Amino acid sequence: RKRMKEGFRESRVVVGELNSQIEDSLLGVRVVKSFANENLEEKKFKKGIGRESLICYAVMFFAAIICLVPILMVLSTSFTSNKYVTLHGYTMFPIEPTVDTYIFLMGNKLRTILRAYGVSFTCTIVGTIISVVLVTLYAYSVAQPKDEFRFAQSLSFIAWFTTIFSGGVLPWYIVCISLGLKNNIWAWIVPGAFSAFYMFILKNNFKAVPKELIESAKLDGASHLRIFVNVAIPLSRSGITTVTIFSALAHWNNFSNGKYLITKSKLYNVQQLLNSLMSSTQALLSNPSL
Repeated sequence: RKRMKEGFRESRVVVGELNSQIEDSLLGVRVVKSFANENLEEKKFKKGIGRESLICYAVMFFAAIICLVPILMVLSTSFTSNKYVTLHGYTMFPIEPTVDTYIFLMGNKLRTILRAYGVSFTCTIVGTIISVVLVTLYAYSVAQPKDEFRFAQSLSFIAWFTTIFSGGVLPWYIVCISLGLKNNIWAWIVPGAFSAFYMFILKNNFKAVPKELIESAKLDGASHLRIFVNVAIPLSRSGITTVTIFSALAHWNNFSNGKYLITKSKLYNVQQLLNSLMSSTQALLSNPSL
């Protein structure tokens, strides 16, 4: 009986070990199947991404070509004779090619064009730096909680209010004249030095900075300036880059300030110079006797 009991115990142990081995093998098979299914899904997903990316590349390629068409037409027209353009209009490729336009510009308007480009580059660089600094400081102040800066909501409301209501051109002109911006190169920079729209973009970026980082920096004894320079700005580079690009484009394409405040040709930027040349050309075409 003892031997039979020991045999039954040993057989149970062997059966248990076999069952555990079978379960382990089945588990391994399931894991292998799951990995295989995941690999298949990843391959299908990558194939889908590859097809979508090819479609996106194709769409962007055709969009880029469409954007290049006006530039090519302008370049072609600059090498086409004025008589042909007057009779037949614009073409994609130059017909009856000539360089008379460039000879005229290089001979009579070279200094004026170079001066205008110098004004545009100077105002764009200086204006962009001033605008980014002002907007960044204002946005960081507004993004602070009310417990730390009690005027945050008031400053945010003032900026929001200016985006809805405006005093108009006449009050703006009177303020600019009182600041001495008439026929002054700062007329291209000061009126557009601050933008509430750019400020709200940076405000959202500064609010997205994790509070834990700011609190840990405060525990280490960092001041608001140190937190602003070493924590907030590095984590908001994308927003600052966006504001920098927008501000640079706005200063480069600035035309309305010169229309009201600049009358001296020495202070013309490229846009105002082009407008002056187009106005002179239209006046000559409308009055051939001139």
